[in-house]
Amino acid sequence: NHGTTLNENLGRSFYEAFSGNGSRDDIYKALTGTIKTLEHLIEDCSHDEEKSEEYSSRYLYLYEPTILVKGSMYVAKIENENILIEETDYVQVAFNYLSPNYKKKDYIVHVINHEKLPQYISSKESKMKLLYKKLSELEGISLEEVDFA
Repeated sequence: NHGTTLNENLGRSFYEAFSGNGSRDDIYKALTGTIKTLEHLIEDCSHDEEKSEEYSSRYLYLYEPTILVKGSMYVAKIENENILIEETDYVQVAFNYLSPNYKKKDYIVHVINHEKLPQYISSKESKMKLLYKKLSELEGISLEEVDFA
């Protein structure tokens, strides 16, 4: 109920139009580069429970790999045995990245049009506040004590 996805659809394949031979190179490079960066960030930011403060094991880390696109994006959907193609500003991509270096292999990457970044951030902020409110209720923390700025 309080996740950060912005719609229920997941992109499962990608294609770069007018790139010659159906190239997927730029999209694939962006997705793999984002996932590698995410994994590096997770490695660097993990806390050492033995050296941490006693409450640090209760930290909630939330990482959302995101790619900004300058240009047009389209989604293709099958509806009633017909293919519908629509322009979009946002898509979630289910991306499987197999590597012996990473434990996780299934990722959701948010891909948004760069012009929609302010709305995207606003939406994420709203969802995070809802999530924080629910977690605060579970922990018995008064929201008056919290500054969201």
